[in-house]
Amino acid sequence: MDNFILSPISLDALQSSIAACVKKEVEAALEVNARTKSKDDFISRKDAAKLLSISLPTLHEWTKNGTIPAYRVGKFVRYKSTEVSGCMNKIRTSLKR
Repeated sequence: MDNFILSPISLDALQSSIAACVKKEVEAALEVNARTKSKDDFISRKDAAKLLSISLPTLHEWTKNGTIPAYRVGKFVRYKSTEVSGCMNKIRTSLKR
């Protein structure tokens, strides 16, 4: 295979330049990924009920008695997806007793 020089730059300089660009892009992608994972996503009542496989009235009752924490965002009631997942485990263990 023939070696072609695209510009008057040494092979070592080209490799280090490419490595620096790749490193910068990977670090930026990791930072964005870390920010999105640390932020907890809110889900709607309908999605929370579907995730728990319960009806909306049951979800309302569980919210009233404190089984599942809810948050009011504007005029809407929202649930944190991680807390809903945690409540699923809590509810399952309490039902086994």
